[in-house]
Amino acid sequence: MKLKCSLLSLVPGLLSFPFQPLSAQQPVTFEIVATFNCPGATDTVPNGINIAGDVAGSCSGSAAGDGGFVRYHNGRFSPLISDPNSDEGRSVLTGINSSRVCCGWYSEASNAHGFLVSASGQFTEFNIEGATDTTVDGINDAGNLCGNSTDLVHGTTAWAKIDGTVFSWSIPTARFNYGLAINNLNQTVGAYTTRSGDDEGFFRDTDGTLIYPIRVPGMTSVDLVGINDYGQMTGDAVDDSGKFHGVFFSSLNKSVLYDYPGAVNTFFGGINNHGLITGDYFDAAGNIHGFLLRVVRTAKD
Repeated sequence: MKLKCSLLSLVPGLLSFPFQPLSAQQPVTFEIVATFNCPGATDTVPNGINIAGDVAGSCSGSAAGDGGFVRYHNGRFSPLISDPNSDEGRSVLTGINSSRVCCGWYSEASNAHGFLVSASGQFTEFNIEGATDTTVDGINDAGNLCGNSTDLVHGTTAWAKIDGTVFSWSIPTARFNYGLAINNLNQTVGAYTTRSGDDEGFFRDTDGTLIYPIRVPGMTSVDLVGINDYGQMTGDAVDDSGKFHGVFFSSLNKSVLYDYPGAVNTFFGGINNHGLITGDYFDAAGNIHGFLLRVVRTAKD
């Protein structure tokens, strides 16, 4: 499993965006917009993307150390971002909204703690009450959040904080539950681990309705880690050989796989309303590189 938490004001009216939802009948392709690495890093893992195309993620192996980063839409990188309470400098950025508020988590004394960090660099810790571990994995433009937490009674559960109220849930018979992305409609996607050890995706609607399992034909596992305001979703899927592929859902039951050229494994992160997807791929040497793709509509068959 490779989830977002592992490593290392609402958007204006939808009709104003040039990218429009794909119909279920339209095949899609992907255009590579950029491939990138944190300066000097061996591993770069993008996770979230905002409407402007700013990307938040984490990197390791650089001379400056390990930590979170923001790659701005102009291609420039922020300095490494690390929560001051983190041990070993390990902070992971998982999401970013249009105000460039980022969310993430850091490790301290073997436990995970969630945080928010403003565009000016101010950190705010966020933990679910009673939990031993909390990660914040998604943030929307209203500042609503999602993630997962672990406690001794409930195990690992998914949660969302919407307008100040925390909602938590677990898929029946799941071993672990992860809330991994939230859009401006407060719809949440994520993944859960079954008793057999496979991952399956879920969608939580604005009214709390859960739709699961979300699968990809021929794949053994699916993680959903991104959703935009059109309900298009992104993530990764694993085949019988253990190879990871990026996966894009134009709707709950319409998906297409993607492999970065020459990659050993490919993972999709977040998707914005312009159809920009961020993600990463493993090369033959095992190093991880970030990328940006654009969803391209193609002619009907």
